[in-house]
Amino acid sequence: MSDRQNLLPNDAASTESQAELKRQTLSNLYTGSAVPVQIGLLLVIGSVLYGVLTTPIILFSYHPIFNSLGFFLLGQGILITQPEPRSAAQKQVGGELHGILNSLSVLSYCIGAGVILYNKEKNHAAHFYSWHGTFGIITYVALVLVMLVGAAQFWWPIEVFGSIHKGRAIYKFHRVGGYLVWGLTAFTILLALESDFNHNALHISYYTIVPGLALVAFFFFKRANFSRMKILG
Repeated sequence: MSDRQNLLPNDAASTESQAELKRQTLSNLYTGSAVPVQIGLLLVIGSVLYGVLTTPIILFSYHPIFNSLGFFLLGQGILITQPEPRSAAQKQVGGELHGILNSLSVLSYCIGAGVILYNKEKNHAAHFYSWHGTFGIITYVALVLVMLVGAAQFWWPIEVFGSIHKGRAIYKFHRVGGYLVWGLTAFTILLALESDFNHNALHISYYTIVPGLALVAFFFFKRANFSRMKILG
């Protein structure tokens, strides 16, 4: 395992098998307080997909489909890092899985963004005229930036930040940035409920979206160990 591959202490070369490490890390997705988080995520994505799939599918339909998938994957990417890993080797595995899930999430969001941009160009419609559109583009940009910073500090700390130590120092900002971006995605979803397309076609209700987001938010932040981040320290 080369230095450029991780920001971990020297005990990363653990005797634990890779299979056991992955099993332990993946259990973060379905044990304990991860269960209500998953219920909340499924409430959100289920509500969106039900609204989309019970109306005629048009080009625009793929925007909420891919955005909701991106939101679900983003949730998995955060869950996989909670609670704190039990060993440096598990932290390495968790970081790799976190990166895969986040990359898939950003890819899905980028497809969703591409669909809406193309659809508006095709129909000569105005861009970013609503609060949902404005916060949507802010969220897309923030997602990509947080992912790039995370990838740089995990895989290329020397090349990007000058040393592994400096890369480690960035981690807490990446983590807080991830929670802030999640908050942006949740707020943008709420703004989408007031969009013309939702009022006229999808009819996705606050009664399922708000409880779903509340479940996710409450247990995300209950599981997060903010005391270890020490942003100002």
